[in-house]
Amino acid sequence: MGFYFCSLPCWEAHVPMMRHRDAWAEVGEAPSRAEFEAQKADVAAKAASRAEFETRKAETEAGPPSSNASSTRRRVMPDTMTSSVGLPKDILVVASKLKKYIRAQSGMNTSEDALSVLSEHLRRLCNEAIRNAGADGRKTVKGRDFPPAR
Repeated sequence: MGFYFCSLPCWEAHVPMMRHRDAWAEVGEAPSRAEFEAQKADVAAKAASRAEFETRKAETEAGPPSSNASSTRRRVMPDTMTSSVGLPKDILVVASKLKKYIRAQSGMNTSEDALSVLSEHLRRLCNEAIRNAGADGRKTVKGRDFPPAR
């Protein structure tokens, strides 16, 4: 958390009671109301532009299917930040542990998008386990609620 003081002498007066090991101050000035409004409008314009770009990109990618059977099929991954119901779409695995396992098992590297795909599989497994626990009248998900690994 950043602390803001009205002046450098005010900061110097408060430093001893804050017990900082390393303390420094950066002198800055808040933007004027007009500058702030301009920055806010710029951010809103960039967000609208980005949304329009994403919409056009999705429309282009979802275009008519190719009649050329030999063409490479392209997979479009869903947004990994939030789901349609507002649940967080965080990565559910420890990246370093997964990467270490794959390297030890095969000597291969692991790309970042593998983590989001694996997390999506884990979400599906968890949802099934939640349904199974609920069907048994429990509010605790147990190992037996998960489907067996294939």
